[in-house]
Amino acid sequence: MKRIYNLLTGFLKSGFSFQDLFLISNIFVAIETNKKINAKDLHLKCPNNSSISTIHRRLHDLREKGIIDYNLDYADGRRTFIVKGPNYESTITTLQSIIDKKY
Repeated sequence: MKRIYNLLTGFLKSGFSFQDLFLISNIFVAIETNKKINAKDLHLKCPNNSSISTIHRRLHDLREKGIIDYNLDYADGRRTFIVKGPNYESTITTLQSIIDKKY
């Protein structure tokens, strides 16, 4: 339990909400497995019944922080997919260091 407490405390100190962490982790898995992901996909995976507008707002915040960006699907001009932003790698490194930390 102490390890879980320390992990949760470390994540909160990183400045991300639990919903941000959930979104970032799902985006990470999609990117690492070369799958396209969009806001609707994240909404369907969200365990706390967040509205699609809440998901879009959180994604907007992550985009403003440079963690993610959007890429237009040129085959279907109505859809945008989430891709790495300029600060994506450093964010993943920071979160990974919290996970790897020995408590």
